[in-house]
Amino acid sequence: MKRLVLSIIFMQLFTFGAFAQRQMSTEEYIDAYKQLAIESMEEYGIPASIKMAQALVESDSGNSILATEANNHFGIKCKSDWTGGTISYDDDAKDECFRRYKDVYDSFKDHSDFLTNSSRYRFLFDLEPTDYESWAHGLSDAGYATNPEYANILIRTIETNKLYLLDEEVVGGGVDAMPSVTTVVAETNRPGKGSKNSAETGIGVYDGPKFSGEGYTMVKESPIPVYKNNKVPFVIAREGDTFASLAKTLRKSEAALLAYNDLKTPPATITPGSIVYIGYKKSKARNGYVTHNVSKGETLYYVSQRYGIRLNALAKLNGVDTDYQIKPGQKTKLRK
Repeated sequence: MKRLVLSIIFMQLFTFGAFAQRQMSTEEYIDAYKQLAIESMEEYGIPASIKMAQALVESDSGNSILATEANNHFGIKCKSDWTGGTISYDDDAKDECFRRYKDVYDSFKDHSDFLTNSSRYRFLFDLEPTDYESWAHGLSDAGYATNPEYANILIRTIETNKLYLLDEEVVGGGVDAMPSVTTVVAETNRPGKGSKNSAETGIGVYDGPKFSGEGYTMVKESPIPVYKNNKVPFVIAREGDTFASLAKTLRKSEAALLAYNDLKTPPATITPGSIVYIGYKKSKARNGYVTHNVSKGETLYYVSQRYGIRLNALAKLNGVDTDYQIKPGQKTKLRK
């Protein structure tokens, strides 16, 4: 009887744990990572619709074992030239070697490199960037997946979720081309210039770069003005704004806004006039901005916000860690 009771308790705990780990929906996944797909199209010429469709299919909307345990969202196997982390997983054969990544961004980046550096996929880049059907069939013909229906699965995923709107955004669409329902967690939490932020309590002030009005393009006026810096959409914080209130106004999740701004926990308040990004920042500054002369009180995070560059990308450009303390007069590289 005691063994039976223990078994029942174990099953109840197991069931509770299974329900506690809520899976990501397709809509949430798209909103969380669509900017990475857009950036890939801008930098590599890979259609954002194809990038997102492959990620959705290969990672089961971020819920597969490879995605949750190894941040592998494209099902890329190790290959002979892979020197990074690995994970064993049963696929076409037992215990096959798959690539393991530090974060989702690295997985998206490696997928772009994987396609552009392989002669098998070189012909794809001669296709029109908005011709997702030809790209889907080309990937299948080149052997990206063994499923003979792979091309049709990608096309169906694109059309069901209107992912072609991502391509249109790159070639001339609007910032609100896709719906916003998201959940994503950032890896870092860095205060901006003059801010005091506690990762343990979330108490503090976000004091980001201030909007100057010069060099920015307005792309939307309602419900609040949206501008772009380095092709990244942002809003200007108003008196009393918080990440929670902005998320509600913009119909995004607070977690998404934190991720877009390289934050992990929400500051209590935002200094009015500060730039708050509402999309993923880029891996480098726009043309014409090569270096930044550091002023007193500026941090690497502050520079990343000023130029619309992801913090980890800016740190990598300069060969330093994300918590490196830059010094007044120092030149910080903004692009290669």
